[in-house]
Amino acid sequence: VLFTTNARFGLISIFIVSALSQGIYVIILYCYAAKITRIRILAEKEKWKIIISRSWPIALSIALNLIYFKADTIILSLVKTQEAVGLYGAPYKILETIIGLSYLFLGLLLPLMTGAFAENNMERFKNIIQRGFDAMIILSVPMVFGTLVLGKSIMVFVAGKDYAISGEILKVLILASAAIFIAAVFGYGIVAMNKQKQMIKYYCVNAIVSLAAYIIFIPRYSYWAAAWITVFSEFFILCFAFWILYLNTKFIPRLKVFFKSLLASAVMAMAIFLTTDMHVIFSLAIGVAVYGIILYGVKGVTKETIAEIIKIKS
Repeated sequence: VLFTTNARFGLISIFIVSALSQGIYVIILYCYAAKITRIRILAEKEKWKIIISRSWPIALSIALNLIYFKADTIILSLVKTQEAVGLYGAPYKILETIIGLSYLFLGLLLPLMTGAFAENNMERFKNIIQRGFDAMIILSVPMVFGTLVLGKSIMVFVAGKDYAISGEILKVLILASAAIFIAAVFGYGIVAMNKQKQMIKYYCVNAIVSLAAYIIFIPRYSYWAAAWITVFSEFFILCFAFWILYLNTKFIPRLKVFFKSLLASAVMAMAIFLTTDMHVIFSLAIGVAVYGIILYGVKGVTKETIAEIIKIKS
């Protein structure tokens, strides 16, 4: 990619190089896997039926998700200037990156949830969801507080002074990312139970309502409407993901870690506010240190909790 970029071969060449690299990756994996076990291509209709029956609701949900997750940028580009699209797109890219981090962690928990549910071990199943919920709270609450204080500084650091207004947009979008973090925990629990069909109607309603709201309000309120409607849509899914999980398991998350994280985040925000004259990296580092110390001090995270998480993963 560096070579094609420096040689100015164009964007298509970068796509070609990326595709070739993935092809090489598959070949390497195949060669190593073939040393361990025999690999054959099979077409077992019964298993394909099971796979399709379980995956089509997820595929449809993703398609509906894309409508309310991407339509705002598309509509904004049609009715507003490219400048508005850029100011909104920059913090939105940060949102997408942050979301990816949550799915990396929760992807590790999904097999554990599925295994516990398959064994009909509901106590373990709920415990794994609770630990996932606590982890997302520990990550998302300080993320919101920190961004509310440093949103402008973060965007100036990432994209330059021309994107200072994007810092205010980021302060709104960070609320959506927090909702996505928590909703993902409940969503993975629903998938582990194979109850994803029950969520489709809510994704459909959310897509229709959000799309209509984008069309009505973006021409008048520009990227502010796009940002706040995104927040609404993600909290909508959060509420109904929790509702579906509750109907099937009677699971209600314990909020002890939430309140302790809230306290630690408030102290962290004050510490960051007092260091806003410093470079944003130093302010963030100080904030993380203060948050970690306070959270550990109020026993939001303990040695026993870490040991239990390790035990769950094993």
